[in-house]
Amino acid sequence: MASILTELGNGIRSSFRRQNNTPITKTQLAEFITDTRSEISQAKQILTLIDPAFSAKLAARLKTKPLGKQEGLKLYKGFLGKLQGKAASEEGKATFASLSHALDICDSTLTKILKQLDTLFEAKAISLYNVNISQTVVLGILTESIITNKYTKFMLVSLFHDMSELGTRIPTYRSSYLSRNTQLVANVVNRTYAKSGMINMEQILMNIRKSNNNVQLVSTGDDKLANIGSIAIGKMNNSAMLLIKNAIPALNIFGWLGEKWNMYQHNRYLAKKAEMEWMSTHVELLKMEMSEVVSEEEKARLEKIIATYDAMISKLDKEIADYEISA
Repeated sequence: MASILTELGNGIRSSFRRQNNTPITKTQLAEFITDTRSEISQAKQILTLIDPAFSAKLAARLKTKPLGKQEGLKLYKGFLGKLQGKAASEEGKATFASLSHALDICDSTLTKILKQLDTLFEAKAISLYNVNISQTVVLGILTESIITNKYTKFMLVSLFHDMSELGTRIPTYRSSYLSRNTQLVANVVNRTYAKSGMINMEQILMNIRKSNNNVQLVSTGDDKLANIGSIAIGKMNNSAMLLIKNAIPALNIFGWLGEKWNMYQHNRYLAKKAEMEWMSTHVELLKMEMSEVVSEEEKARLEKIIATYDAMISKLDKEIADYEISA
């Protein structure tokens, strides 16, 4: 666990170099968390359309057909291989069941954070210079939620491509994102079933405070990392340390969100419009595919529409990527 504190120190140094010191207000943070919950809700809506017939078809494809260049299927198979215990069992029963469960936990935890925001963040403005260890854990929860949600949506559309035989490759940045975050998301999913990690947020934060480890990340002295060096690692549990590790990318929030709030809001608006188009198109595709009464001509027409909208959404996703927390 000492290595995680070293990574945290390196992350702080990196933020100093990038001058990510612009404070964000609690109002901005609340809006950002609310936007994240809204995106989770959209993903959950689409996931409800995956029925046992689709799960059975996918399971058969994974077992009997060479995957070849079907990246979505290969990435999903890799994700399955990292699930453990009940998470693996539930995912085996229904496609995306484990991810849906994890998103439920993410959403409920973010709801708790919003309700307790004034207690969790007492200062009106939050910056790298006043954020403490317990608040870093909260940022870790936010980061895990964002990554798990984006991973779910990217994986879902990738499987749509492969199962529909569209014959087009998913964008490289999406396949890279999925590959890069498979282990992190699998860990989040496994922990939700093991009732550890963010699901125990209140207990984790209480333990940090009771152990006198709730220091500010940045010291006021000459050695800016002195506070981190004073943390009693033996009194920190694994869940807290993992959330701190996953919060390190979120330190950039004080740069891009604090300085570019208006741009963030505008790009968020564009992304939400694109998500609605994406969702409507794929919902229609799923309904028609699962009904098994669609003519080949109609199916070809729908596939062309999906490919067109996916190209548009991919472009918008790429444009807003710099404004979202990512690993």
